Amino acid sequence: MSWADYANYLMAENCCEEGCIIGTNGAIWASAPATFKLECHKVSIDNEGKEECVDVDETKTLLEAVGHNGLAKSCKAGLRINKNKYMCIKWDEGVGYFKSGESAGGVIVVCTQCIVFARWNNKQKMGNGKPQNPGDCNKRAEDLAATLKGAGY
Repeated sequence: MSWADYANYLMAENCCEEGCIIGTNGAIWASAPATFKLECHKVSIDNEGKEECVDVDETKTLLEAVGHNGLAKSCKAGLRINKNKYMCIKWDEGVGYFKSGESAGGVIVVCTQCIVFARWNNKQKMGNGKPQNPGDCNKRAEDLAATLKGAGY
């Protein structure tokens, strides 16, 4: 299988809104959709009642979160992936579950040489007509990560 095939596996049956495989150095190996990016950008945040413009380096904060149980403390804007903000709900042995707004979330699974990320959005429908949900998205990402770990990645 190619790396694109692995990324497309995350999207099969429309279980996930987006997903990617990222090297532990922060390089994107494959993503679906292909427009997925980890970028540097600015975002406005509320800092004790005052609006503050903060620089965000999505690659840096993702790698920091992976190394610190889902927390990206060096950025006041927190963990952002593809311009979506994430809050860690649970981190357990290299697997992190995240909430993003009221109707979406994601999962990060750490492998030996790479990181699998997948996002769900319950406003999107899966192939079976049901809304995307954390259970199906998490299972797809964790199954892919197990395959990659088994192949030495």
